[in-house]
Amino acid sequence: MSNIKQKKEDFSFEVVDKILKDKGALDALDKSLEGSMDFIAKALFSVPFVALAFGSAEELKISLKDTMMQFSKQVTSREEFTLGDFKLAKHKVEPSGAPDLFSGAASNKPKFMTTEASRFGYYFGTVDGRHIDSHNENSSFPGASMQKMMAGLLNMVLHKGTDKALTKKELEYLIGYQHHPTIKYGESSNVMMRALRNCKNPKFPGRGTAVGCLSPKENREFSRKFLDKIGISRNTSVGTVSNVGNKQTCKDVFEYLSLLWKTANGEETILKQMGHYDEAMAVFNTIRRKDYKYLGQERGIDRETYSMQKRFADKLRAQGINISSIYGKGGLYRGALNYGLIINEKYILVIYTKFHNLKTKQEGGYKALKQSRERIVQIGSYVLKKNSATKTGHLHTPSHSHGDTQSVVLNKNALNPYNSGKLVKGYDFHQKIKDSILFTTEKRRAKRQWAHPILWNALVRASSKVQATYGTQYKLYVGDLSNQHGGKMSNHKSHQMGIDADIGFYSRKVPAPTRFYGALVYNKNEGPTKVDARPQSVYGTINRSSTAYAMPKYFDLEMNALYLDELFKDPKVNKIFLDTPLVMAMREWINNNKPDDYSTLQDAIKQRRLKTGGLPGHHNHYHIRMHIPV
Repeated sequence: MSNIKQKKEDFSFEVVDKILKDKGALDALDKSLEGSMDFIAKALFSVPFVALAFGSAEELKISLKDTMMQFSKQVTSREEFTLGDFKLAKHKVEPSGAPDLFSGAASNKPKFMTTEASRFGYYFGTVDGRHIDSHNENSSFPGASMQKMMAGLLNMVLHKGTDKALTKKELEYLIGYQHHPTIKYGESSNVMMRALRNCKNPKFPGRGTAVGCLSPKENREFSRKFLDKIGISRNTSVGTVSNVGNKQTCKDVFEYLSLLWKTANGEETILKQMGHYDEAMAVFNTIRRKDYKYLGQERGIDRETYSMQKRFADKLRAQGINISSIYGKGGLYRGALNYGLIINEKYILVIYTKFHNLKTKQEGGYKALKQSRERIVQIGSYVLKKNSATKTGHLHTPSHSHGDTQSVVLNKNALNPYNSGKLVKGYDFHQKIKDSILFTTEKRRAKRQWAHPILWNALVRASSKVQATYGTQYKLYVGDLSNQHGGKMSNHKSHQMGIDADIGFYSRKVPAPTRFYGALVYNKNEGPTKVDARPQSVYGTINRSSTAYAMPKYFDLEMNALYLDELFKDPKVNKIFLDTPLVMAMREWINNNKPDDYSTLQDAIKQRRLKTGGLPGHHNHYHIRMHIPV
């Protein structure tokens, strides 16, 4: 009996004296982990002496309940914790609300937000991209003038360096509602937008040449691919760019504003990596009316700024909401009244509405407009007050553009964690891979492309750099990532936690591959790049004394060197596995051609982070492995 007590003490069940009384706590935990309670319970029972440590099944049941309650507390209060021999790590838990905006009690939800829930959407979060609250965030709503801040950027990127690109002053006409002396008051913005959308429109007054419009097929295709590249979904579009027409989602507009803000505040965003920093800054500075002097009617500010300040912000301030600064973009036309706002340089609130189907002003238009203005204020007030208090114990979306849940990884074997783990609340990236301008894949991999966001972000960042340098025709083939819940995957020992990826090579011969292409040959008369080393892996059985050669038509040394160099700049990247002959060929090429470049990659080769042994079979793809996120 004393032996049993000793084992019980070793197991550290100090929580047995505080038996769980609230069943709801366990239910809440099970819901928050989306069914993974079963997995955790199995882990607990796998400890060899658990069953021996209790005198009865009832005692075991009570202790298990209490242990799970303790586990629940650890989930909500700690950066990481262990259960048996399992270790769970998560991102830093951020306050989920906006406690500095409002200190009073939350207001009741307006009735129309329930009865007409499909007629509006919103997305609220921080300027660095963290999600706080949302409703109908992926539904497409009529955009009205909200499209103009995207249209302006598309024009300047598409026609960069030509007289078809918008000037700073013309951006002010388009986005800032600056008054043009020869155009009817309030119409200069719409005249410019019509010129951008339709090449048949006359020249904008005062212009020597026509504005570069977006409607030709090649311009539409470029614009759609560009939006894909910066993370804007196919549910959002600008005018003639796609069949969606002028419609956007709240989430996409939030991501767009966050991208502009981060670019303007020194972050290494995709816009900066693609060489479009100046264009992004021009749009952002116009949105926030920087160095902007309005030339219009007597009130001294443009109509959009007036609406944001007087019809929205002032009404929220009157309710006790602390708004010290506000700027952004608005849209109003018939059934649409929308805002995309940056508040106090800390938060972004996007609201889209379609509360009426107004055809003409004579059909009650002003009454409908007044109602829409009142309701958008009510939505804003409700959202900001609702999220004013810090919500402890809620997991948060990391700073990326994919999904509204928190990914975590579980690993059981401390000595070889990558070969024994789970993925909790991972992200399904298959459709994003298919839609992306950066990648290709196959339908057969649909169930094998779940991952943690840190992996996806690393892949996007590095591939964007390559395309910005060599052109958008060059894509990477994406193979296996992980299963939906991680765990064992056929044909792999690892790929269990959503932080391993099989990625093809960049090739000028096959710029958009639909499978992996081998990049080694073993006949000494075929390979132009000789590597004096025995191959670590082969297509089949070969003479082990054969000399291996890199095959450049399927492995472009320069493009792949840039890709690997960019990957290793990400501190979250752990190792990349590649066959020895290819590593040696790359090192030889760098030394002979660009010895002063690719310093990050050269350091990785010296540190053996570009691995050549241990995992054979990487003659036709990279195996990219991230550090286990903590």
